[in-house]
Amino acid sequence: MSFNVIVTIVMMLAVLILLVWNKVHPGIVLGGVPIIAAFIMGFSVDEVQGFINSGFGVIVSTLCIMIFAILYFGILHELGVFKWLVNKIMGLLKNSVFGVMVATALITILTQLDGSGSTTALCTIPPMAPVYEKMKIRKDALVFIEGLGSGIFTFLPWAPGLNEAAAYLGVEAYDVYSWLIPLAIFATVLYFVVLFPLSIIEKRHGAGMTTEEYEEMRKEIMKPVELPYGKPLAIFATILTVAIMILLLTGILPITITFVVGYAVLMILTYKNPKNMGGYLGRQAPMLLSLTMTMLGVAILVGVNNGTGALAEAAELIASSGSGFAQHLPWICCALSLPLSFITGNAKLSVVIPTVAAVAAPFGIAPEAVCGGIFLCGAIGASVNVFSGSCYLAVNLAGIEIRDHIKYSLIPYFIFSVVMALFVGVTGMIPF
Repeated sequence: MSFNVIVTIVMMLAVLILLVWNKVHPGIVLGGVPIIAAFIMGFSVDEVQGFINSGFGVIVSTLCIMIFAILYFGILHELGVFKWLVNKIMGLLKNSVFGVMVATALITILTQLDGSGSTTALCTIPPMAPVYEKMKIRKDALVFIEGLGSGIFTFLPWAPGLNEAAAYLGVEAYDVYSWLIPLAIFATVLYFVVLFPLSIIEKRHGAGMTTEEYEEMRKEIMKPVELPYGKPLAIFATILTVAIMILLLTGILPITITFVVGYAVLMILTYKNPKNMGGYLGRQAPMLLSLTMTMLGVAILVGVNNGTGALAEAAELIASSGSGFAQHLPWICCALSLPLSFITGNAKLSVVIPTVAAVAAPFGIAPEAVCGGIFLCGAIGASVNVFSGSCYLAVNLAGIEIRDHIKYSLIPYFIFSVVMALFVGVTGMIPF
């Protein structure tokens, strides 16, 4: 094992530990540690700068997708589109525990379109919590359903989590999404299937209400939704978004171009003048700046790993060890990605993906497969991840204790994740 390989292994461990420690911004960790490691390996300033420049080249399209997707969906939130659609779904509610859970799942999927687990929790839990209370359904079930659906739909090609995971490998997020489609369809069907036994369990704990109680509740929750910029613009934005979803998910148009054009149209129609536009950008600036810093750090890590070649060398050593373990490593990581993400945080788990992908390459397993399998099987547990801000947001919105939520959800999430991994193995997407 060469000196550079040892330094690279130490570097990756240091990055993982510092990210888990959570005392320093991820952008500083992801950018600073690889630069120090490259100098320790003996590379010159010009060589390290070259590594960094190449990493920026890999990451620029991904960063553009993430920025413009956030800006586009941010306008939809300010238009009140999501609240309006949630209200329409709630209007379909019937006096059924299972029906309420299905409505919760539909709202979760709808509001997860912007790729943010936090906004999904904000748009799903507050309007549904009173319904769960009145129907005597434990709110642990509400957070369970919201968290599971939010995790599954992080597979969308503009979702920040998927884009960040793809960036570590320098592959296109859309290619990872394309690989994930069969798994995502399976997981979505399984998601709704799980609601049936869940509703039975909640009924055994006393869930349900009389017809009179239901009619009284319906009158309370079906209040008109305020649309700050008017109903016509909200309807137009909804139609435009549906068209964009079709264009993107079918691959008819590139993601960046589609979101840039959609964002520009909504920006002009909504805010009218430069002052109002600047105000909107100012409201989005803190999140966008933090995201950009993180992604630039990812770019440096990718550039250094590719430039030094030490990570690939380490992977070759593992693959050629003759132990027979290496060819099974990608699937094992899929099966264990949820408990690993629970320990390290899902975003931190993405750090190990390049190593696993390099090990898998000699066995004909594409990097998109490694990225997609490990990412999505782990992402469904984000709402029980103590490193995730959306986890604390969800339980606080529901008014439950995080320990009770973990007790209620962790084992079912893990079983769900393992079933997803089994699907990947049985179908040959990633061989056992």
